[in-house]
Amino acid sequence: MKKVVLFVAFLGIAALAKSQNLTDVWTVKPYVGINLSSLTKFPEAQEGKLKVGLVGGADVELRAMKWLGVSLGANYSVQGNRYNKAFYTSMPEHLYNPEEDFLIYPFDNPSVKFLASQSSYRISLEYINIPLSAHFYLFEHFTLHAGVQMGFLTRAEQTYFDGKTNKNETRDITSKLERVDISIPIGASYEYRNFVIDARYSWGLSDVAQKSMAEKNDGKYILVPCDFRSNSVIRFTLGYRFAL
Repeated sequence: MKKVVLFVAFLGIAALAKSQNLTDVWTVKPYVGINLSSLTKFPEAQEGKLKVGLVGGADVELRAMKWLGVSLGANYSVQGNRYNKAFYTSMPEHLYNPEEDFLIYPFDNPSVKFLASQSSYRISLEYINIPLSAHFYLFEHFTLHAGVQMGFLTRAEQTYFDGKTNKNETRDITSKLERVDISIPIGASYEYRNFVIDARYSWGLSDVAQKSMAEKNDGKYILVPCDFRSNSVIRFTLGYRFAL
């Protein structure tokens, strides 16, 4: 139903533009690139790092007027978050016994410098996104973009690396997350001889997690933090535009 709403909105914008003084040129732009993504309000955000992922898709655009175009597209996007968690102790690492010794953080005692262990989490989210965008051709070769995007979650995984055992554990968490994501993409592009370099930021409006998702598995807690709220994605792509 939501896809139908997007399609109807696109047709409505196109019809409105067609009633004006139009150039009426249709183009297709396939593109590939990378995402730099994170999850907002993520626990341990001070230690978080951007996750690098692939993005690829295509947009169909109607150049309605000399200064305005509207497009509807689809892309496959890998998003998510990753962060490291370091634990410190007041004794040298080779004397540290995790079952008996108390762990403290370095900011509790700045003089503590001995690393006890380091773990890491990586959350990988795969979406099929449907962006509806307006394109403003205000300068030669340069275009500004703004719109709305609906994403459909196809797969979600959490990988936990245990610094004590040097082992990875990966779990499928697709059923724990919301299947539909709404965001507002804005950005700019530069076009030269039909090649288009595009940079966009997508501000997520939807909650990603359904609820608190700490689960005990074989005596260990595998955590999907419940405090992250929405996707935050910076996207860089290279595309090629051709007329229909």
